[in-house]
Amino acid sequence: MGRPHLVALVLLAGCGGSTRPAEPELGPPGPEPSAAQPPPLRAGARRGVGRKRVGRPTRPLLLETRLFDPQALPRAQPLPAEALGPRGWFSVTPRPGGYFLAMGRDLVSEVEIESPQPFRVFVGPRLASGRPAASDPPCGANAQGGSPRARWRGIAKESLSANAVELEEYEGVFDSRRCRARATRGWTVRPTPVVSGVLYAFRAADRDEGVLVAPPAEWVSATLSPSEQLAPHVGTLTIVALPLEKGGSAAAQIVVGPDGLDTFDALRSSRTDSFLELARGAASLALRVDVVWPDGDEGPSGVIGISGVPAIESAGRGAPSPRVQ
Repeated sequence: MGRPHLVALVLLAGCGGSTRPAEPELGPPGPEPSAAQPPPLRAGARRGVGRKRVGRPTRPLLLETRLFDPQALPRAQPLPAEALGPRGWFSVTPRPGGYFLAMGRDLVSEVEIESPQPFRVFVGPRLASGRPAASDPPCGANAQGGSPRARWRGIAKESLSANAVELEEYEGVFDSRRCRARATRGWTVRPTPVVSGVLYAFRAADRDEGVLVAPPAEWVSATLSPSEQLAPHVGTLTIVALPLEKGGSAAAQIVVGPDGLDTFDALRSSRTDSFLELARGAASLALRVDVVWPDGDEGPSGVIGISGVPAIESAGRGAPSPRVQ
């Protein structure tokens, strides 16, 4: 089976909460910019430098739009049974200040246990921004009985590049007594890079959904169920699933800052600063994905809008807004 991968749990997201930012304090209204001359983008802070947001936000500036075909996206395929044994498992061990996780596959991933108090953690590089800590895992001293379902999915570190990534997903049973999960089924897929190095997409194996994979986001809004809106899949990576239904539509907006894109750049050992290349001086990057399937069309169509979100203009009063959680 090989040596297991030992990874310190990054307790980034708990059983609830939202990534919606707090509303900034508004300053006195100023003159509207003319349509011919949009407001200039203000450079955001880079690595290791705090960014203060004070006053009235300026308008995002659309930088680029791209079309894509949701039906042409690769569909996740089942993993063979012989691969589940050595790869499809994880175990959790308490340690001072957190937990230690051993995993059959070294993934930048999200781990969920469907206990009465749902447990969700993210495994991978630690981010500079803080996130709510997860609840204790439902095992050992915190065992709640039974064998709850477990689900974990993520990207293989060695596979990430600007134009390729490998994602694996597992479902199985969590042994509350032994603090260990074993997969009963799994899938693998190589998502399409719809925005190279930043946004990847694929179709779910057993659901009519298009799935987006992005760097850790500052904020997410999407066509999701109420429970997912309260606890979006944002941690060491961002995962958003959009329904693909005839006669319907779906949308997602993922706002990524310098820290998030730097995380993906580091994972793929890139010498290119993706944030500087794409954001063009903005403080954050907004990725807007829209999918629509009219009744008369054979399949859905998709469009991606890439916008720069400027730093908040100073209005001469107010205090810095809290850092996005």
